[in-house]
Amino acid sequence: MSAEDKQKIDIQLNSIPGDYCVEGLEDAYATYLEGEAGDKAYKGWVVWSIGMIVAAVGVVTLIFGPETITYDRGIGPSLIQYVQIYPGSITAIGNFIVVVGI
Repeated sequence: MSAEDKQKIDIQLNSIPGDYCVEGLEDAYATYLEGEAGDKAYKGWVVWSIGMIVAAVGVVTLIFGPETITYDRGIGPSLIQYVQIYPGSITAIGNFIVVVGI
């Protein structure tokens, strides 16, 4: 929603408590949620989900991972072997990503 699309709505309330209906507020709020605010919330959930997956991989590797890992020095470890070598760090990084996504 650009600055030109925003409209000012004058609202005058009485001192008597009660329910008030502001014409156009519901549509404006729905448009707001579909714009920047809704997009940020969606991105937060995506980041949070990725962090949970990374943290879960680290925790599962900590619990069920092998005690020893063998790899060729010339080639180096594969991605799975890196996960097996550093499960604690992967869990910590996943937890950090979860916190960023919140």
